[in-house]
Amino acid sequence: MPKLFKRAWGVSVEGVQSTGLRVVFTVKKTLKKEPNQIDLKIYNLSEASRGQMKSKGSLVTLSAGYEQNNGLIFTGDSRSVDHVHEGPDWITHVRCGDGEKAFEFNRISKSFNAGATVKQVITDVAKSVSANIGNVPKVLAGQLKFDQFVNGFVAHGDASKVFDDLIKSQGLTWSIQDGALQLRNGDGPAVEDVFTLSSSTGLIGSPDHTTPTDEKKPSVLKVKSFLIPQIRCGGMVDIQSRSINGRFVVLSLTHEGDSHGPNWFTSMEVQAKP
Repeated sequence: MPKLFKRAWGVSVEGVQSTGLRVVFTVKKTLKKEPNQIDLKIYNLSEASRGQMKSKGSLVTLSAGYEQNNGLIFTGDSRSVDHVHEGPDWITHVRCGDGEKAFEFNRISKSFNAGATVKQVITDVAKSVSANIGNVPKVLAGQLKFDQFVNGFVAHGDASKVFDDLIKSQGLTWSIQDGALQLRNGDGPAVEDVFTLSSSTGLIGSPDHTTPTDEKKPSVLKVKSFLIPQIRCGGMVDIQSRSINGRFVVLSLTHEGDSHGPNWFTSMEVQAKP
């Protein structure tokens, strides 16, 4: 059971560490292929530290949680880094997307011979989308709709677009989670991680039902907890509450925090595991 005492956090922008300074952030994650987002403010970095940060393309990492339950909740390349003087404070405002640089700019031009396997082609293209191909090998080891390209395959153009077309041809979906590719087959979980969520491990109140976008699917639950870094998009939560019990797949989540204010929460939308 996590210890939800004494907040802990750490920020790095282009190797510049921010320890003990006030940070305010909103991290939004989904299972869509478009990059997850962070809006981050760091208060009162030194002039030297501000000067080391590039305005674009800086590697950003953020960990948050509690002293005995701290973990990575975001990593990505900055889209913008602005330093603004407001009253007595210097505020460094960082916006970025998870894997956004590769998603938008990486290209591929490679030919595969006749008989090339689907696993080989998708794996090679995946490496052009992200250095960390995550659960791609594990998912491709399972049952595929077809297992080879009889006439060969030519991968040319935006790597993310080529990858998207290949993944759709297998009936899969994909996203980037903390710098790693994540494939998902149908409505099931993408990873087998399960976090038990109850009032003693951070659950706040009772989950709320919402109408699903597809009437043939189970309703979506909106759930709120104290900030828990172990909860992952595509993973599962085992909810134990007075009104609802069971395992659910995390479809989206938002981490909101103010190290020196009241916000320190995780909100998520989940759906019953099929």
